[in-house]
Amino acid sequence: MLANPLHALRDPQTIFFWPYIVSALVVAVVWQMLRQRCTLHRALSRLGARTVWITPSSRADALLCLGYLAVLHGPILALQNATFLTMLNVAGNLFERALPSPVSWHLPQWFEAVLATAVTMVAIDLASYLVHRLMHNVGPLWALHAVHHSASGLTPLTTYRQHPFEPLILNMARGLGAAVGLSLFHAVFPQHTPVITIYGLGAGFFIYMFTVNLHHAPVPVRYPRWLRVLFVSPHIHHLHHSASPRHAACNYGVVFAVWDRLCGTYVDESALAALTFGLASGDRYAHSVRRCLWQPLADWATPRAILPTATTARTLP
Repeated sequence: MLANPLHALRDPQTIFFWPYIVSALVVAVVWQMLRQRCTLHRALSRLGARTVWITPSSRADALLCLGYLAVLHGPILALQNATFLTMLNVAGNLFERALPSPVSWHLPQWFEAVLATAVTMVAIDLASYLVHRLMHNVGPLWALHAVHHSASGLTPLTTYRQHPFEPLILNMARGLGAAVGLSLFHAVFPQHTPVITIYGLGAGFFIYMFTVNLHHAPVPVRYPRWLRVLFVSPHIHHLHHSASPRHAACNYGVVFAVWDRLCGTYVDESALAALTFGLASGDRYAHSVRRCLWQPLADWATPRAILPTATTARTLP
């Protein structure tokens, strides 16, 4: 991919796919103009400010992003697909044996495809929520995930500010969730109608990719109240990245807000101007790619990285 950087603009499996960039830019600009009474020039200036993009934090984001695209992108997608296909077969056989006979009627295929897509999307999002929450409350997993939270400023490139082991775990969980959800659906509705795809991606994953740039945008876009009932608003994810202790265990959701609401981890605040991002204990990584890669492995050797609590997981010394 790095041999032809323009390929990323045509790849819907990366955040650089041009419709994702354009849509995020339009939403961020329009939101500022309508909600914050900004001029077009001011809105664009905030998004492209040197204080956002020319910093040690954004430099580390960019380097880790390049590393992800050059080394991990292909293998991780292959691993996710392999997990999905393997578990789809295993879970399908288990459900066929455990559940009663499938329903005796057949839905129209277009309607069954919509239902299959919705079920798969919900299953993937639930798996993402559970793994994300575990990463904040299980020491060895937090040691990995802390790399992502060490960013002191947010840009879309922060999406790929991850230790290499984190996307391996997360994407395997998503493949597993998709397989369990879809195999359960097929056990009930035996036409095995496939999910709806957009640009070769499952519609649910496509929707996630369409919103992820906003989650790490330099401005905290806040969806209308009626939309926040169901979906994770970008400003909610900004709160999740806050270094404040009062935000230490909140907003783990990715697409749907329902999991946080049901589990009592949902926090919504309107005043976001004073948010400070990064680790509550300070930057142990010094925005160094080498330390981002090595420090989590070193933390695994220390007892304090094994069983953190919800409040201390964000404050490893």
